[in-house]
Amino acid sequence: MKSLMVLVFLISLSLQSAFGQSLKANMESANSLFKQISATMNDASRNASNAAEINKMVSLFEKMKTQSPDSGSFSEYQTLTQELIMVLKDLESAFLANDNAKVQGLMQKVNSLKKEGHDKYK
Repeated sequence: MKSLMVLVFLISLSLQSAFGQSLKANMESANSLFKQISATMNDASRNASNAAEINKMVSLFEKMKTQSPDSGSFSEYQTLTQELIMVLKDLESAFLANDNAKVQGLMQKVNSLKKEGHDKYK
């Protein structure tokens, strides 16, 4: 019995590494990055590092686009996620261009999409 439990545990670990993190874990990672960026978005000296963090968020959302939420329409979820990815790419460009006025508006758009997604799929 003990060896069966060890085997099940090892299989679950290999599946997690094969398929990556869960949707919830990816969302938590993206949220953590977003909080870091929000705290420093008004500091122009942090624009390059914030752009790099946004790039990490884009990668996370690209993965999440293929992960199914617990509720709601999967195709609508994918559409909303793709819209968020496009806004994040614009945000990354704004940080790299040192256009902090544009950053403010795009951060508001990200917050709006985040709220919409949580209202529909959380």
